[in-house]
Amino acid sequence: MEQIQVLLEKSKDTPIHMQVLLNVLMGLRRSEINGVKYSDVDYINHTLKVERQLGRIHNTVKEDFAPKTFTKQEVGLKTRSSYREIPIPDYVFEAILKERRIYEKNKNRRKEEFQDLDYICCSTLGRARSKGFHCRYYK
Repeated sequence: MEQIQVLLEKSKDTPIHMQVLLNVLMGLRRSEINGVKYSDVDYINHTLKVERQLGRIHNTVKEDFAPKTFTKQEVGLKTRSSYREIPIPDYVFEAILKERRIYEKNKNRRKEEFQDLDYICCSTLGRARSKGFHCRYYK
């Protein structure tokens, strides 16, 4: 528990804080975290539907995709039980609301280049994060 508290505290001022929250407090896998969208959040009942993950579509080649998108394709989850609806703790729900405000601010500020893909964990331009994005912040 002490290590979890340190991880949550140290990640607060980094771009991976939301990813850490979704992993540590909700049990999502990193490919699922990157695929979570604001439309998956039930704002009334404070639940989250896990319906997709980001990854590579099997039997495809990198040349068929736009640069930096090959491993960021929306793909189905591995098993039927992976599709689930889980409660969102209040602390995480507040962080999602805060992240949404930042998302909208970036969307309005960068109208030309912003990609409104609805991902919670995304770049300032709305693009999906890569699977290994968090690694340098752990170091």
